[in-house]
Amino acid sequence: MIRRTLGAALKNVARYWIRTVAVVLALGGCDQAFGLEGRLPAPDAAPDAPPYSKCGVFLYDEPLRYANIVNPKATPEGVPLPWSWEEARTMCLQRGMDLAVFNDDHEVGMAPEAPSWPFWIGAKLENAAWSYVDECPALEPATPSAMTSGCGVVAGPVDLSATACTGQLPPSEDKPPVVGSALCETPRPTNVNCLGNDPLGTRYVRSIQPLSYAAATAFCDDVNGQIVVFETDAEWKRVSKLTNEQFKARFWVGSSFDGTTWKAITSCPATYSWQNGTPGTPTSGSCLSTTLRVFGTENPEQQGIWLDGMTPTACDRNDELFAVCEIF
Repeated sequence: MIRRTLGAALKNVARYWIRTVAVVLALGGCDQAFGLEGRLPAPDAAPDAPPYSKCGVFLYDEPLRYANIVNPKATPEGVPLPWSWEEARTMCLQRGMDLAVFNDDHEVGMAPEAPSWPFWIGAKLENAAWSYVDECPALEPATPSAMTSGCGVVAGPVDLSATACTGQLPPSEDKPPVVGSALCETPRPTNVNCLGNDPLGTRYVRSIQPLSYAAATAFCDDVNGQIVVFETDAEWKRVSKLTNEQFKARFWVGSSFDGTTWKAITSCPATYSWQNGTPGTPTSGSCLSTTLRVFGTENPEQQGIWLDGMTPTACDRNDELFAVCEIF
């Protein structure tokens, strides 16, 4: 009798937990169902992990890492004019990025194609020696004989070569007369603290009312956090999901423009992924705002992020813009 009673009780307990697990999965997982979402501790590095190296292996397959810029210089009739390597690099820097560097064969395969060949990359030839804007070892472009100075371009599929840094190309029947575009990329993280937080171990809080950038900064300080900064694709997806479900507002991003490039409040490289490629030249003293939305299927692996503009915004604007804070 006792055995039958105990067996029935165990079956009831099993049914309860089966129903609970089913509810948890339907709600989106244990964290959300039990109020732990965003509060899990970030995993510690393995005790035998090698020290962080800026020039080590990095994730090339994040879709927000690269951006293309088309040569903006042309005659009134639309004939393209020479566009120098330095001019292209300045435009990348104005977007919080730099000219892309292909550090290995894998990256060449993962990087998106620019709108047209040839396109500038972050390699420069001086005194017959190559240097790279990320200061890391990289694939060396093919150098024409007797050339001792020049800049790196991708002239075709996996065709890295050198040309004059002015962007004026030698006459050719099958190639354009000038460099047509540039490939920018998010700079490499400078130290281990710049690798980004675990978005599942981070809590995100939105202000109740719109605020200026300074007021948003103060609000995040008051809740022991900071204005959100995006270092990874995973964090983009995480915050876009929260924005879609809870925040539903345009909000500040923790970056401002110093007249040369965008600087994040973390003093680390950040990911911006400008809508439609890149914005126009921002004004010195601008701050950054955005709206994120999720589109696609219910499967997170098949979802994308729709951007309603990563937009340079006057820092004192205090309407329609909210604070989203990340709390570690």
